Amino acid sequence: MEPTSHFNFPLPPPVLTALRLLTENGYEAYAVGGAVRDLLRGKIPHDYDITTSAPPCEMEAVFADFRTVKTGIRHGTLTVLIEGEAIEITTYRVDGTYTDARHPDSVTFTRSLREDAARRDFTVNAMAYHPDKGLRDFFGGEADIRTGILRTVGDARLRFTEDALRILRALRFSAVLGYKIEDETASAIHCLKERLQEIAPERIREEFTKLIVAENADTVLGEYRDVLCVFLPEIRPLLGFDQKNPHHDFDLWEHTLRVLASSPCDKVLRLAALFHDIGKPHCFSLDEKGIGHFYGHAEKSAEIADAVMRRLRFDNETRERVLLLVRMHDVVPMPKTKQFSRMRSRYGDDFLFDWLTLVRADRMGQKQALSPDTEQALLEAESKAKALVTSEERLSLATLALRGDDLIALGYRGKEIGKALDLALGAVLDGKTSNEKGALLEFLAKKRDLPIECERKFLIQYPDVSLLLSLGAKKSAITQTYLIGEKGTTARVRCRVTEGKTTYFHTVKRRLTALSAVEEESEITSGEYTALLKKADSTRNVIQKTRYVLPHEGHLLEIDVYPFWQRQAVLEIELKSEAEEFLLPPFITVLREVTKEVAYKNVSLAKEIPSEDKIL
Repeated sequence: MEPTSHFNFPLPPPVLTALRLLTENGYEAYAVGGAVRDLLRGKIPHDYDITTSAPPCEMEAVFADFRTVKTGIRHGTLTVLIEGEAIEITTYRVDGTYTDARHPDSVTFTRSLREDAARRDFTVNAMAYHPDKGLRDFFGGEADIRTGILRTVGDARLRFTEDALRILRALRFSAVLGYKIEDETASAIHCLKERLQEIAPERIREEFTKLIVAENADTVLGEYRDVLCVFLPEIRPLLGFDQKNPHHDFDLWEHTLRVLASSPCDKVLRLAALFHDIGKPHCFSLDEKGIGHFYGHAEKSAEIADAVMRRLRFDNETRERVLLLVRMHDVVPMPKTKQFSRMRSRYGDDFLFDWLTLVRADRMGQKQALSPDTEQALLEAESKAKALVTSEERLSLATLALRGDDLIALGYRGKEIGKALDLALGAVLDGKTSNEKGALLEFLAKKRDLPIECERKFLIQYPDVSLLLSLGAKKSAITQTYLIGEKGTTARVRCRVTEGKTTYFHTVKRRLTALSAVEEESEITSGEYTALLKKADSTRNVIQKTRYVLPHEGHLLEIDVYPFWQRQAVLEIELKSEAEEFLLPPFITVLREVTKEVAYKNVSLAKEIPSEDKIL
C-alpha cells in the first residue's frame, strides 16, 4: 500500500491549473522533486515540476489551448506556459541502462508513480504532492528532511553508476541544505568518484559553482576533498601542506577552506578564495631560520586558476575577475593611491569592495583570530574606500572629458584612438593633467610632438598704422585661400608679401579648444601654391588683409587690417599656454575679446563679414 501523509501546502495558481486539467482528463498528476522538498522545509520553491500518468501525446492534447515547448518530448517532458509561468511536466517513466554515465539510453513510460519515484536521485527529491491526495513518499524522504540526512533512492552505487554527476549533486545538496550524507551514500561517493572524469566539463562547472556558493561549502569540501581532486587535481598539493610561517596557524588546505567560509556566498569571491593560494606549493622556499616564504605565489596562483577555469569553461568575465582578485589578494587596497584609482577606474567600485572583502577573508583565514593591528588596517581601508566612493566620482573612459572624435584633430586614426584615450585617462589618474578637454588634447599633442598654437583674439579699434611702423612693426600683405580639407581640420594656402619678398605657405590647423589648436605650417614653392589653389573651397571667398607684427613684452602682436572694415581690426597674441598672463600696449583700444566667437575666425570671415555696426 502506498504511504500517504496529508499536508496542506499552498501551490501557485498556474500549478493548480495544470494539476486540475490533468486530473479532470482522468490522469494522475503531482508536484514533484525539489519543489516538494522545499515546501517540507518551509521554503518557497523557485520553480515547480509536475509528474503525471498522461503519455506525451495525451499530455499535449490536455494543454492544446496553451503555449507549449517540447523540451524533451521523446523522454516524456513538455513545458507548458500558464499565466506566464513555465511548468515542466513529465510522464511517469522508468529509465533504461546508462552507458554514458549520464543519460539513460532509453525510457519506458509507466502508470506507476512509485516506479517513477524509484528512478530519482535522492529520497528528499523523490516525493510527490497533490492538494487532494497529500504527500506520496515511498522512500522516507520526509523523515530524512526531519533528521537532516541525504541518501540515495535505493542502492547508492547503482545510482552513481547510472549518472556520475549525482556524486557532485550529492555534495551540492549537502552544502546547500546543510544535510549530512548518509554513510552508505558517502561510501559510494568515495568509491566511485573517478567516474566524474566521464562527465562533460560544463556539467561539472555548473554543479561545482552551485556547491561553492552554498553556506556549508567549506565543510563539504573538507570532508570530500578526494572527490574535488578528481576534477581539480591542482588542489592536491595544498592538502596537509605545512606553511612553516608564523603568520599562518593552518596548513594550506585548511587555510583555503577558512578563507572560503569567511567570504560571502558569491561565485566570483568564492572562486577567488578557493584559488588564491593554489600556487603556493610551487613557490615555497625556506630561509636560514626555517621560515617558509612564497615569493610570487599570487601570480602563480592566477596562472593555475586560469588553466582550471578554462578547462571547466567558465565565461570570460567571471574568469577575468577571479584572476584579478587572485593576483591582488595579498595587497591591502589603500584609497588615495594611484593603484586604487586605476583599479577603480578600470573595474568599478564593486570590484574594489570585492577586493577588500577577499583581503579580509584571507587575513581571517590565517590565524585563529585577527590581530588588533590587522583589524585596524582593514577597517581603515574599508572606511576610506566607502568615503572615497561616496564623495568622488569614479573616473573612467565614460567620464573622460575627451572623445574619439576629438582625437581626429590630432591626426589619430583607428586603433590609435583607443590607445590615446587610455593614455589620457592614465595621465589624469596619475595627476599629470586635469580632466579638461583642452588640457587632455594638449597632453596628447605633446606626446605626438605636435606644435600647439595657443592664441587670444581681440576686436580692436582701427590702429594707428604709422605708430605701429614707427615702433618696429613688420608689415605684410596676405592673400589667404581656404582649401577643401579633412574633417576636423582647416586647410589654407597663403601668399605673403613682406618688404617686396613673396613667400608661400600651406597650413593645416586642427582645433583643440577655443583657445588652442595644433597648427602645422610649411613653406611651399610658387608651383605648389598654384597647384593647391585648384583645391580651393568654392564656398569661401579669398581673404585679403594687411598684417602688422609687433613685438611687445616677450610676445608677438599680430594686427590684421581688412579692406572691408574702416573702424575696427583684429589683434591676435600667441601664448605658451591658455593660462599665461599678458598685457597689451596702452595705444591699443580693445573693443571686446572674440577668441571664442566663430564669426571672427578667418575661415568664417571668408564666408560672411560681421557688420561694424554690431561691434558691441
